[in-house]
Amino acid sequence: MARYLVGPNNNSWNFMDAVEKAQNGDTIEFEDGYVFQWPTDKAIVIKKNLHFVGHVVPNPNGNGRLFNNTIEASFQIAGGAEVSFENLWFKITDNYLAFFVRDGSKITCNQIYFETTISENKKCMIYAEAKSKVMLNDVGMSTPEKHNSTIKIDSSELSISNATILSRIYAIGGSKVSIDNVYLQKYDLNTIYVRDSEATLKNCTVEGGGSNTINVGDSEVTLKNCTVKGGDLEKEYPMIWLKKVIWQSENSVLEMPGYIAVYLLRNVRFGTVSDRISTLESLESTVLAHDMTITESLRIYRESFASLKGVTNFLTESQKKIPFGAFTNSVVLADHMIFHKIFRPNLRIKGSSFVKTNALSYTKGDARDLVVELEDGSDYSVGKESAQGGSTAHSGTGEVGVEKRDALEELNNLVGLEKVKHEIKKIINMVEFNKKRIASGKAPEKQTLHAAFMGNPGTGKTTVARLLGEALYEAGVLSGEEFRFIEVTESDLISSSVGGTAEQTQHLLEKARGGILFIDEAYSLDKKGSSVNHGIEAINTILKFMEDNRDDIMIIFAGYTKEMEEFFKTNPGLRSRVPNNFIFEDYTGDEIVQLGEMILNKGDYKLEDRDYYARHVKRAYDGSLDKSNGRWIRNLDEQLTKTLADRVVAQGSDDIDTILNIDIDAVLNQGKYQEGADKEEDGMAALNRLIGIPKVKEQVEQFVAMAEFNQKRAEQGGVVADTTLHSLFLGNPGTGKTTVARILGNILFQKGVIKQKKFIEASRSDLVGGYQGHTALKTREVLESALGGVLFIDEAYALYKDSNDSFGKEALDEILKFMEDHRRDIVIVFAGYTKEMYEFLQVNSGLQSRIPTTFDFEDYTPDEIVEIGLLGLHKQGYQVNEALYADVVKSNYARSNDNSNGRWVRNFNEKLLRQVSTRVARDGSSDYNSILDQDLEVLREN
Repeated sequence: MARYLVGPNNNSWNFMDAVEKAQNGDTIEFEDGYVFQWPTDKAIVIKKNLHFVGHVVPNPNGNGRLFNNTIEASFQIAGGAEVSFENLWFKITDNYLAFFVRDGSKITCNQIYFETTISENKKCMIYAEAKSKVMLNDVGMSTPEKHNSTIKIDSSELSISNATILSRIYAIGGSKVSIDNVYLQKYDLNTIYVRDSEATLKNCTVEGGGSNTINVGDSEVTLKNCTVKGGDLEKEYPMIWLKKVIWQSENSVLEMPGYIAVYLLRNVRFGTVSDRISTLESLESTVLAHDMTITESLRIYRESFASLKGVTNFLTESQKKIPFGAFTNSVVLADHMIFHKIFRPNLRIKGSSFVKTNALSYTKGDARDLVVELEDGSDYSVGKESAQGGSTAHSGTGEVGVEKRDALEELNNLVGLEKVKHEIKKIINMVEFNKKRIASGKAPEKQTLHAAFMGNPGTGKTTVARLLGEALYEAGVLSGEEFRFIEVTESDLISSSVGGTAEQTQHLLEKARGGILFIDEAYSLDKKGSSVNHGIEAINTILKFMEDNRDDIMIIFAGYTKEMEEFFKTNPGLRSRVPNNFIFEDYTGDEIVQLGEMILNKGDYKLEDRDYYARHVKRAYDGSLDKSNGRWIRNLDEQLTKTLADRVVAQGSDDIDTILNIDIDAVLNQGKYQEGADKEEDGMAALNRLIGIPKVKEQVEQFVAMAEFNQKRAEQGGVVADTTLHSLFLGNPGTGKTTVARILGNILFQKGVIKQKKFIEASRSDLVGGYQGHTALKTREVLESALGGVLFIDEAYALYKDSNDSFGKEALDEILKFMEDHRRDIVIVFAGYTKEMYEFLQVNSGLQSRIPTTFDFEDYTPDEIVEIGLLGLHKQGYQVNEALYADVVKSNYARSNDNSNGRWVRNFNEKLLRQVSTRVARDGSSDYNSILDQDLEVLREN
């Protein structure tokens, strides 16, 4: 790949000349100290894959870094281009966009600083639309106080990591936002505004003022280890405003002293785990909390429902606040509510609401001293002990009302994971063995505890790690005075500053000393191909600590199996120090059913027909594209309870506990073809309407019948061979291969054989990259986009030309592996000319064995060619002498050497209509719908 040095000197390129000259994959490097300026009313449009690089040096004062190159310009990234900027300072001096990303393009910014010098910019700083992507890593930003800077994405993706963003994040139209280890701040506007999109924030601080800090509607939001501040007390803007939102936060601080920190307006599903919230107010929404801390007030209004699992701590200090209130037909079910102060009242329950808590505690005295204000028509009950007036006892751990659990027993009671349990038993047995050796006066055997937890998402890796840690602590193996379990990810360990990673990692290792350090997605520490690999610094720090403190800590490296195996190859010392391998297998269908029933039982739900639930859930799981195991069944059960709630309210039923078979059908049929509900024509009818190709029609009918037969047998519990639907479509051009493949996909979807109505068409250029390693990524992206549907590879023989075609071989190998791994999840159709396709099949023995079905597309007869041509003209409303048209078409087709079938007659019709339009223009005719005999005779070939 070429590299262009741009700058003001004679031996340097002019910036715009370099951009014009550069080809895909080239780098444009800034000469040290070069400042590039361009008229801000003229955006620089880039439609090529380019990499722009500047120069950054450490600040001699020891504070941060210095950028040696500045850009003052506006860029448009278009045409699907992938463009990156690195080590550059962007100066925005006027009312314009820094970046406009469109047409499915992608921009990546690494070590970029944005400086805005004007105070009233009305435009976005960055704007992306139409399935584009914006990736910002290690980005800084400075703006004047009143600057309306915004990063706006519409139907696109935004990823920000390790950054300071003094700008508004604005996401709409089905966008996806991922923010990790970022400080976000914006005043006078919402710091984060999301509509009809998804947003995930980890390890972030979000600040705002003058409006809601976070404003979300019709979207899904996830927060983990975040702190949110702001809102506007004077204008009475809640800090977080949600409407029709699925929210999940964990280990986060959401505090706005003096006013509402979190406001749930309507149809919000608010999930919270171990969060600290000042005031939470819910209207017509659902609160699902676990171990929540309230520092001011929890208020449940207007037919809301709250499930407070674990301990809910009320740390309210001000007597102006009521710590807890339930109003207007609301329902609250709590495990354990703890109050630290007496209020008048502590709990206020009004408007026909219902509150039940299994335990009620007062940390400074008797629980009977707590004040409950209960209005007529409302109901309140408390668990047996507290109802009798006794205050809850303190356990030996110092925690209020928490009973010590048997971690090993709980671990053994987990569903599935038999191999993992067997390996854990070996570790525990070694502990018992050492106790016997010590009792007999012998030295104990040394046991290295460091472990690798490998498996797909949702297989319980974190849960098992915590329970294993508790069991080892109870057995006296871990050296800490109390049980310590520190969970971290890459962002917790890595710092962008020089030397900061080692310091940050060392701090967390010390924090976990005597306990467990659980490193999730550990493979992400290895930054392959990165110019600065801070992950290696973290790995080396961990290795040294493991060696120096082998008896004082257990480190668990967790992640997906394939990625973890590659990760351990990065450092031979890593593998040798981690002797314990725990392989977390995917749950079987039966285990998924067992998990699902346990979840429903915990929520006091019943099933109309347990066998019906088991049979249909198992089949749905086996055929699902979502391989997230436990998460899959939790999501399914949530959908079932929502469907139950909708039905109960709509029907006015009093049975709020029983999930009926119709609820199961409603959830599992979502997204499936519903006959009569979809206006689309029946697929088999559409196939039979096609002209000609009788053999192909018969083959399709047999093919679909067999696929449907196997599916029905599987639904009834019959044994079905693990067949594949991958196919070859062979024939000359214009014989309808693409059309039939598309119809076949619709038929398979309508029959329920494939999961999605999806047809992805690809050729060599879509699959093969321009450099080593790029092809596998590009091919996998196309394959994954077609999961659940049909991938049609046209002119497949061009994919792998000969033994010297390393890129084509790379693409083919990736396709073959994907076909094997996802044989039930995708239909791949290889299409092309018969002779070339048979030669193509010889290049790899694995191809023929994986493609059992061949469709032979015959050439059209002359009569069928005429019929196709007339059909095309009639669809456009043209009138023609059909007999003369047939005579000319047959005569011309017989004389031609072009065997392109339907394509030939479509080209003939185009020539014919050009002749008609020329004649009409010359004659000044007003008849635009008639094809005259003379038009046909002009095209007759003698």
